[in-house]
Amino acid sequence: MKKILLSALFTGMMLSAFSASAQETLPAGVVQKGTLADETLTRDAMGGVLGVVAAKYHCSNANDYTPYILRAPKGAAGRRAWDERWLIACSGKQYPVDIHFQETGSGQGTDWAILTPVK
Repeated sequence: MKKILLSALFTGMMLSAFSASAQETLPAGVVQKGTLADETLTRDAMGGVLGVVAAKYHCSNANDYTPYILRAPKGAAGRRAWDERWLIACSGKQYPVDIHFQETGSGQGTDWAILTPVK
């Protein structure tokens, strides 16, 4: 009986957590939460992102970020392109920085460019 009760309790908790996350509202203009960039690409792009946050928003102590996909990947494998918006947490505020990603060829990496103007 305990196993059934614990199983039902666990199932209820999981359904509740799923329901809460499914109801999370996305910021305007985004397709989904998350990033398509791997760890290396994220680290590479983050330098540029933090530079924009420092220059545009005068904040140099960013401590977290939440990535969103603005435009799903288009194109053939190795040539896909997509856009993301990273919300950078800095001094208790969220600052948006838009980034364009472009694969450079099969297995040759991905270029990125900051779309958010500094001024």
